[in-house]
Amino acid sequence: MRQENTTPDDDLVYNDEQEENASGEKKPHGPSAWSCWLRMWATPLNGFKRMKYGRLKAVDMESAIFYPMIALCALGAFADKFYFGATVSHCLIDGTCKFVAFFVAYFLTFPLSRLLMRRDCAEKMDTPFGHCYVAALLSTLCLFLFLYECLPFLEVLLAFTPAYTIYLSYKGMSLFNLPEQRRISTWVALVLLIVALPFLVFQLMGILLPDNIVSKS
Repeated sequence: MRQENTTPDDDLVYNDEQEENASGEKKPHGPSAWSCWLRMWATPLNGFKRMKYGRLKAVDMESAIFYPMIALCALGAFADKFYFGATVSHCLIDGTCKFVAFFVAYFLTFPLSRLLMRRDCAEKMDTPFGHCYVAALLSTLCLFLFLYECLPFLEVLLAFTPAYTIYLSYKGMSLFNLPEQRRISTWVALVLLIVALPFLVFQLMGILLPDNIVSKS
């Protein structure tokens, strides 16, 4: 007899394609990446629970949210042309560097976490839920940066929006089931990677590119 997976958590849904069971009923789809991400904004803990217990795949979060958000962030660089008269080549290079910075930061976060965290904590981060968690937070930063570029007259307010990303990261840490004495140190290390790593990669590319065009921007 075919057995179905069960869990006490009410947010659990299946990732399998719809198929009929013996009684003719259909299994529900897993949660969409967009529904998880948007719920994370409104109720952070519930959004992260939906990612974890709904077994959201990392590839789904990456393809539906993360890659489009870093592309949107890169397009925001062209706002300089309208506000400050920057050249198209300047905007293109700046946008490309932003795209690469977030892309590289995402994939470097997990190997670098093994240097900054205890091994058992780093292993819990390098899981499907951990990848969704990091991709969702980096996507949030990308959206804030896009708004910052496109709405420079609100830069005083938008400059503080990364703090909300830090708040979101804190709310989701409890779902990693880390030892209580290691939770804060692991969270601090992860925040440093998520917030600082894209900036460091961006600045490094600015040094490597001709005329330091990115650094000047």
